[in-house]
Amino acid sequence: MHNIFNNFFNFHEKKYKSIGYYTFLAILVFLLSNLPFYFLTGNLNYLPLGNNEASHLNVAKSVYSGVPPYIEHFDARGPIFFYILSICFFFDNFLLAFHLLYFLITLTSCFVCFKICDYLYSKEAALLSFLVTGLLLTQSNHAENLIFLFLSCYLYFSICKKHENKIKYIIFSGLCMSFAVLTRFNISVLALFGCFYFFFQQNNKWKNTFIYIISGLIPLVALIVIFSAYEGGLETFLNATYFYHINLTQGRPFWVGVYQLSENISTMPWVSLLAMSIVCPLFFKEFNKDNLFLFLFLVLSFFATLLARKFNPHYFYVSAPFIVILGSSLIHKKIIQSNNLKALIFFIVLIPLIANNLFLKAQNFYRPHNFTYFLSTILKPHVTKNDQIFSSLNGVNLYMDKKNFLRIVDHSHYNRGYNYISLYGKNYTFIDEFENVLDNKPKFLIFDSYVKQMSIYKSIEELISANYQIYEYYDEIKISKYRSNYKKLLRNTSVYILKDQE
Repeated sequence: MHNIFNNFFNFHEKKYKSIGYYTFLAILVFLLSNLPFYFLTGNLNYLPLGNNEASHLNVAKSVYSGVPPYIEHFDARGPIFFYILSICFFFDNFLLAFHLLYFLITLTSCFVCFKICDYLYSKEAALLSFLVTGLLLTQSNHAENLIFLFLSCYLYFSICKKHENKIKYIIFSGLCMSFAVLTRFNISVLALFGCFYFFFQQNNKWKNTFIYIISGLIPLVALIVIFSAYEGGLETFLNATYFYHINLTQGRPFWVGVYQLSENISTMPWVSLLAMSIVCPLFFKEFNKDNLFLFLFLVLSFFATLLARKFNPHYFYVSAPFIVILGSSLIHKKIIQSNNLKALIFFIVLIPLIANNLFLKAQNFYRPHNFTYFLSTILKPHVTKNDQIFSSLNGVNLYMDKKNFLRIVDHSHYNRGYNYISLYGKNYTFIDEFENVLDNKPKFLIFDSYVKQMSIYKSIEELISANYQIYEYYDEIKISKYRSNYKKLLRNTSVYILKDQE
């Protein structure tokens, strides 16, 4: 075993500078993604698209058509995120483009973390950070994946390029941090703390801090100019980016988020890396400014995400750049110099991540996570090009290229009246929006089981009872060949048709 890992690390050292080495790492990240499913089978069914991602893409499609985020459609993410996602609609196959985009986000993040750890620590730490980043980011397609990239680039330009003392790198730092904040607003505390990093440098601290602040404000000013071109645009921008997030906590105490954080930590596959990032300061012989700021960024990143008074598993990705870099640094310490100890760290950190990644891929193969694509293929023979539809499943609108009549597109918001009040600035509910939908007389109404379990569904049924009736859109015998998870979802999805339209 000793010889195997000794040869491995020697190989890593020798091949470090070759193009083939980086190409191999890039191919590895590709294999970790969902893309091989599509290129091997040619079946879009194996490219997952959850409801959150479909909601994001509905807003991004509106942006692609030339309308800023929140004006036509709203979802609870920052505007920069939707502008970047709109790239997917420049291609005929938006779903494949979506997964290719996330592959590029992941690959770039891997190489950026590689460069940071190589600069700060060692090539072994750089390799570990690359592998961990790839395994982490290929497990989901959230807005936080993009935040990981922006924060990593901020660290690269701030830390790795500071000795070159060039203004352009400070500008890049400010822009990257600004893009991260404009993807998820509650991490603005990290942007403020970023000022201190430049202020505590020895050279040109006032000048560099000022440049960082001005650079960070440029994207915000550009967005304000864009929204000001629309009637009520600035008010919409303020409601969607400030008041919405202020009201989102709904009086929940801070400790609720702390409890959810501790609960999630115990189940995540990279808890060992988190533990390493927390204890690594104990092994620093000289705790320099860069390591100190990385550790403080880690602490503040958890605090920033807890400002929402809740903590979902993908929120960890906001803290992940600091966890990955600090955790990987432990392999560089003098206490861990033998290849056996290095191999043990690789084993402890990577095996749970590899197992979890393989489990998710196998699960997606045997139980595909793209029901809206499947549902759309069944509905297409029943829907003509000119038919209008309403669907609580946003993926259906995307696959069938139909207009979404709702402004708040994510169905998880339907029963949260406070979100409507925050966005509209007045007493407003989903039912008010849905009544406007019915004014357009869509031929089909589609409701999934999630919405049907909501208390507001009774009000929905009352509104549509006079003009709509249940539509049998599939043959019970024919669906016997479908996958079990799809059959269950299909039976729990109700489709209504406008009366006298059959």
